[in-house]
Amino acid sequence: MMWINLGPSRAVMHAVANRDAMRQGTRIAVPEDAVTGKTRIGIGAITRRRPQMFSDLLDSFAWMRVPEGVELVYLFAENDDETTMTGIVEGFAERTGAETYLELETRQGIPMARNRVLDMALADGCDFLTFVDDDETVDRDWLVQLYDTISGEELDLVGGPVRYQPPQGSVLSRENRAVLDVVQGRSGRDHAKRSERARTHEGHRVAVYTNNWIARLSRVRELGVRFDEAARFTGGSDTKFYKDFREAGGRTGWAPGAYVCETRPLSRLTYRYYYERCRDQEMTRLGRKDAKPSALGAYAVYLYALLRSALYLAKSPFTAGRGKARAMRVMGQASARVGYLRGRQSDHYDPSRAHLHEDPQGKG
Repeated sequence: MMWINLGPSRAVMHAVANRDAMRQGTRIAVPEDAVTGKTRIGIGAITRRRPQMFSDLLDSFAWMRVPEGVELVYLFAENDDETTMTGIVEGFAERTGAETYLELETRQGIPMARNRVLDMALADGCDFLTFVDDDETVDRDWLVQLYDTISGEELDLVGGPVRYQPPQGSVLSRENRAVLDVVQGRSGRDHAKRSERARTHEGHRVAVYTNNWIARLSRVRELGVRFDEAARFTGGSDTKFYKDFREAGGRTGWAPGAYVCETRPLSRLTYRYYYERCRDQEMTRLGRKDAKPSALGAYAVYLYALLRSALYLAKSPFTAGRGKARAMRVMGQASARVGYLRGRQSDHYDPSRAHLHEDPQGKG
């Protein structure tokens, strides 16, 4: 079964009304026909102009294992002026027989689309909601691992690791390979640290992002946490959701075996993109802090970064270009501090940079 809605649905408007009522202490009623005795998980994703990548994601959903006692509903929001993914979603629904919904969110911005999917899940009466990105695919045991962790450890929000790969069949340049090696290396080290924290019952210290995420919706309703729509082009709305959720009393954790794999187009495996991405991420992080860095501190960090970058660049010919990629990361993060002092904000997802985030095939 599939339902497509191209505007603000009655279901979503009902969810918004119910959300406001819950904040006033009114319980949300779940339709009787939604009660099956099974735990209901909404599999959520948002998409924009990535037809091939989104199709690959749906293919991975089709073959993943479903936990025992669980029923699924697929909830997708397309963030564009008009829907272009209808055929892809219809094909998935027909191929799998899955209950599938696609809605159009015309307000451009990642948090707007994420909130649309969240409202769909609340209106549907889901017990849990997952998120992954539309440039990822999920491992066969992904959902089982996430669900076992959040239910078995009685948590409210759980994340999992991301692997990175280039597009299948692509020919990587030396620059592409250097950037990918650095990204994969940092990701592997981060995953090892997070896995150790989960093993030692310190998973609550690991930040959780919507690139691999499951939430208990009863707690989301109770705490009233939403994705911050002020961060529509800066990025970081999922980090703020995590922090707000934690501060409101939500219990978080980590599922080290719940893997997803992100495909990095070659346009995102360049020194320039890696510099800009590291700069924008650091700028967004600084924007979440209570106090700006001091001018003296920012310029001291910048000068130190120049020295570190010079060393990395000197090593670059002997490290297959990886030294230059590391220099781009260091300089990007340092320049973010100077830029932030001057009032600059991240514009990573600004429409003027849309070409960096779209599927190489463009619109579907």
